[in-house]
Amino acid sequence: MMKNNVTLLAAVLFCLILSTTAAVSVPLTLTHQGRLMNGATPANGFFDIEYDIYPAATGGTPLWSETHTGVKVTDGFFDVELGTINSFFDVFTDEDTWLEIKIVGEDTPISPRTRMGASPYSVISQGVGSSRPIGGSLDT
Repeated sequence: MMKNNVTLLAAVLFCLILSTTAAVSVPLTLTHQGRLMNGATPANGFFDIEYDIYPAATGGTPLWSETHTGVKVTDGFFDVELGTINSFFDVFTDEDTWLEIKIVGEDTPISPRTRMGASPYSVISQGVGSSRPIGGSLDT
């Protein structure tokens, strides 16, 4: 009987550890991948890239900004993990947001701004705290 209780306790603790790990593993960053061209030629080298999030497709004041220095661009392709320098935890609400990208040293940003959509984690979180299932039914 004691061995069964110890085994059960170990199983419960293991499940708690797994659920805690899963709860804290949601990233608070976004990956941005792009292709940088110089006319019709893919860019190569290291570039400083400024990212800004705006509340509108044009004009306005940035809600968030961060600059990534020394971004490696190979055959035009690059990727950056946004939110690693400045947290944007409070930026995303129910309002639309737009991402503006600028190569530092260039006169103008890349145009047009890109409307930001939901990430898989944020779509799933819409159902947290409600009794309504997302994308399915709750059979009892």
